[in-house]
Amino acid sequence: MSYSVRLSWPGLRPYVDSSTRIRSSSIISGARAQAKLGAFRAFNSPQSSQFGSYSLLRSDTTVNKSLSVEDTREASIMKPVYGFNPVESRDFALQTPPVRRGFLSLLASSWENANIIKPELLGIPWLSSFPGCAQSAHHGEIVRSGQNYLASLLAGRAEGKQLVNQKVETVASFVVHLFPTGELERMKTLMKCYLLIFMQDDSKKVAAFRKLLSEQLDSRYPADSHLILNWVDDYFSTQRPSQCLDHLGRYLAYRVHDVGADVIFRSIRFACEANLSNAQWNETDRLRALCSKHFALVNDLYSYRKEVEESRVHNTPLINAVKVLETIRGIAPSVAQAAVCDLIWEIEGQIETEATAVKQGGMIVSSAQQQFIGEIILAMAGNVFYSATCHRYARFHPGSRL
Repeated sequence: MSYSVRLSWPGLRPYVDSSTRIRSSSIISGARAQAKLGAFRAFNSPQSSQFGSYSLLRSDTTVNKSLSVEDTREASIMKPVYGFNPVESRDFALQTPPVRRGFLSLLASSWENANIIKPELLGIPWLSSFPGCAQSAHHGEIVRSGQNYLASLLAGRAEGKQLVNQKVETVASFVVHLFPTGELERMKTLMKCYLLIFMQDDSKKVAAFRKLLSEQLDSRYPADSHLILNWVDDYFSTQRPSQCLDHLGRYLAYRVHDVGADVIFRSIRFACEANLSNAQWNETDRLRALCSKHFALVNDLYSYRKEVEESRVHNTPLINAVKVLETIRGIAPSVAQAAVCDLIWEIEGQIETEATAVKQGGMIVSSAQQQFIGEIILAMAGNVFYSATCHRYARFHPGSRL
């Protein structure tokens, strides 16, 4: 059974398409996914589908018998136009990561605000042992809020419209996939904050940057604004680790700080209103450290070709985990890419083990902490999907258009 839809988001590229069709096995509506484990079991569906840039699902329990639901509302997804495999080794192409189903028992979130996605059925090469990922069901409103906000910031600038399209395209995909279960109004605020974060590239303008963030956060969420604003203070005031390119561990210490991994965890707390005490937050130190490495390595793996080209054009050093492994092991770039991917899979196993240990070790004393752990896992899976589909990386991979 398939359905067609006509949708329009003016000015947003490349997600806009006039018509699309989807089979119901490819997306699970958040409004209907009351049983989270049943929802994720649908990742195993053998059915395949054809997709355009947008997709719809209608409840169909004959297709997904693990769901027992009555809600038949349709749900759309923001379907990417690009998808690529970042590992160029032909030998590695035959390998697939182990699917770690232990992650399923760690997901404690309500799916009211999210749709569950099966990347393989969208044609996305899925180099992760996470069973799949999720996307905010409110993506349309989140995008529009970002468009309006950025257009107001860039009003009067000749390049304003082009910048709105480019930035909203990238940031929207990042936000809706890394924080998929967040409440709508908080997600709109995060969208605006991340537009500012993605555009902040001048350390001399930190005060102005912080003021803009504060304008978005303090008036609406005074009790939670410190989650993001404290990160700004820490990020720009803390001395960064050196760019060590001859030792992977020391390089990752630098890279984790450079990519701002800590703001991801703070954003999770903000989006999902996870009220953790300092003690509860500290109990996730090791888990967050593992996820920070995962975030940095995924970023480096998928952005490698982009960074190689930028290094060539601007005659600047290539600072990337793939390059580090090339150097210290004396291996070809394609082999180093495969090695980074192996490291990512290894860390995913460690994340599963650590998250399970925290949960089963009696340290979980609140539903907020349990929710936070589940949201971290969704964020890591969402970052893989974002990285494999965003245009800023895919444009350096010929044939990546789906």
